[in-house]
Order: sequence, then C-alpha cells, then structure tokens
Amino acid sequence: MLVNRPESADTVFSWEDFAEKNNKELLNNVGNLCNRAVKFAYTEFNKTIPEIVPEDWTEIEVNLLKQTEEKFQKYTQLLDRVEIKDGLRVAMEISSIGNKYVQDCKPWKE
Repeated sequence: MLVNRPESADTVFSWEDFAEKNNKELLNNVGNLCNRAVKFAYTEFNKTIPEIVPEDWTEIEVNLLKQTEEKFQKYTQLLDRVEIKDGLRVAMEISSIGNKYVQDCKPWKE
C-alpha cells in the first residue's frame, strides 16, 4: 500500500502488513462503500445512478456534502504537497463518512 512508502525517512515493508492493510482497511472500508453504492443503484434504480435533486436533501445530506468537501479539499492539498500517506488517510476518512451515512440512513428500508 502507498501508505507504507517512504516520504521523509526509510520504511519497513512486510507482505503481512501489506495484506492486513489491504484486507482490513482498503477492502473493508472503500470496497464496502463502493459495493453498497453499486449494488443499491443496480437493485433500486434499474442499474443507473439517479438524478440528484438538491431540493430533496435533508440536513443530513447537506452535512454529508459539507464534510466530504472539506475532507476532499484537505486530501488534494496533501497530495499537492506529495504527502501521500496523510492524503490516503484522509481518503479513508471520506469513505468512512460515506459508510456511516449509508448505515445510519438505511436507504434500502425505504
């Protein structure tokens, strides 16, 4: 994983750590969010992404968008400074926010 790459000092790489980060962080976090989104669009919206109607957003969606935008700005700033490790951590935070939103709102129950 890129989070283990050296940026300002040497790093120690192990395949065990690589597999753990891949399986426990990337797959469980980003993979879960992607799977949920694609599966939901596939089953509930005839395999398409529905049109976004901002007028229908609740305070929850407005806050989600605000949080995500703030994290994305931080992510791009970090990548611009080639601080990839920190940038990837922020990317994981973004997917965690998305997973929490989906879990809290349970759109499949509507």
